[in-house]
Order: sequence, then structure tokens, then C-alpha cells
Amino acid sequence: MLAQVHEREMRRLFEYAMALETEVREAERDLRAALVEAVHAAEGRVAAQYQAALAEAAAEVEEEQALERSMAEQLAELEAALGAARQAQRAWRDRALQAERQFDQLKQMIGRRLQQAADAARRTASEQQQEQAISQSAGELRREHLAAEAQQEGAHNVHSRGPAGQGAEHGRTAEAGQSAEEDGQGGAGRERRVPPLNAIMKALEDER
Repeated sequence: MLAQVHEREMRRLFEYAMALETEVREAERDLRAALVEAVHAAEGRVAAQYQAALAEAAAEVEEEQALERSMAEQLAELEAALGAARQAQRAWRDRALQAERQFDQLKQMIGRRLQQAADAARRTASEQQQEQAISQSAGELRREHLAAEAQQEGAHNVHSRGPAGQGAEHGRTAEAGQSAEEDGQGGAGRERRVPPLNAIMKALEDER
């Protein structure tokens, strides 16, 4: 009787152990499934984060490349503007040098023309002065010659014709004197119009 009771108790314990083992195995399966699901979910999240990070990095790289391209374009524009400015500066410098050379040539030409005009004016003044001096000297010589002829003729007539000849000769002498005086007045007038030769020569020397 006791043996049968003990056997039944042992059988219940065994069944309980088998049921417990079954529950444990089911729990392990459920836990393993939950773990696998959690791992898969974590892997999905990590993969999504990784893809997002890759996309963000790609966007940053693209943005950086766009910025580099923009900076390169701006640099090229600045270099082109600088080259154009330098070329314009060289062209302006060339035009300035050309204008300066033309101005120097024009100044030299004007200087030569003025010098030629001054030389021509001095030559003309010198020639006019020489002509006036020659004319004045000729007038003085003519007056002296006429006066000498009148004196000689008067003296000859006085001795040869007497008192009547003296009167006529006196008249001719007066006429010759008047003619000589008129020539002298004409020479004096010319002398008043033209400066003396010494003054003109001194002015020319002062200009030199």
C-alpha cells in the first residue's frame, strides 16, 4: 500500500518535472525568438542609422564640393578681372607714354619754329639796319659832296664873273644847301623811325 502511494507520488513528481522542463524549453524558445527579433530590430535600426549617416555624409560631401566649385569659379572670375585690369593698366601706360612722346616732339618742333622765327627776325632786323646805315651814309656823303661842289663853284664864279656872278652863285649855293638840308631832314626822319645800329646790335647780343 505504501509502495503504491510512493510510486504515485514519484510519478506525479516526474510528470511535474517533465511539464516544468517543457515550460522551460518553451520559455527558452520564446526568449530566443524575442532575442532574435530584438536583434533583427536592432540591426534594422543600426542599418537605418548607418544609411542616414551615409546620406548625411554624402550630402555634406556634395555641399562641400559645391562650395569648392563656387569658390573655384569666384577665383577664376577674380583672376580674369585682375588680368583685364592689368591689361588695361598696360594699355593706359602705353597711351600715356605715347602721348608724352608726342608732346615732347611737338614741344621740340615749336621750339625749332620759334628759334627759326627769332633767327629770321634778327636777320631781317640786321639787314634793315645795315640798309638804313648804308642809306644814311650815302645821304651824308651826297650832302657833303653837293656842299663841296657848291663851295667850289661859288668860289670860281666869284673870281671869274664879279658881283653879278656872286649873286647867282649865292642863289645856287643856297639851293644846294637847301637840297642838302632836305636830304639831311629825310635822313634824320629815317633815323628817327629806325633805332641806331649800335642799339640794335646790343639788343641782339643781349638776346644771345
